[in-house]
This record gives sequence, C-alpha cells and structure tokens, in this order.
Amino acid sequence: MLNTIFKKKVKTEKELEIETLKQELDECKYLMQRNDTFFNMAVDESLIDSKIYERISLSHQYDYIIKQIKYLENPEENMVKTGEK
Repeated sequence: MLNTIFKKKVKTEKELEIETLKQELDECKYLMQRNDTFFNMAVDESLIDSKIYERISLSHQYDYIIKQIKYLENPEENMVKTGEK
C-alpha cells in the first residue's frame, strides 16, 4: 500500500515535450506583454516600427507553439485534417 502511494509517476517523452512547449508559451506571452509596454512608451518612429515587427514575430511564434501543443495532445485529429496516415 505505501509503495503505491509514494511512487512517482514517470512522465513520457510526449508529456515532457508538451510541458516544455507550455513553458515556451508562457515565455512568449511574457515577451508579448513586455513588447506592448515598450511599444506604448516608444516615441521614435524607428523604435515604434521595430516593436510592431517584433510583435508580429512573437504572434507567429505563439501561434506555432499552440499548433505544436494541439498536435501533441491529439495527433489523430490532426492527421485527418492534413490527410496523413
């Protein structure tokens, strides 16, 4: 009985990858918030442009990470969408 209570669940490679992606997603969210803050403080046109491009880049990165997480959490559904077998 005590043996089963104290056993640690070993995470699979897939679970570890999803966990890592979720950490990357949190970091991306933080960077987007930080970008918004600096964008709102910017007065120079070049800096404003830079923050706009950085936001676009972060947005694409965020979307990519979301897709990766969804794929790992439910690969069967994604195979049907892409036509893979």
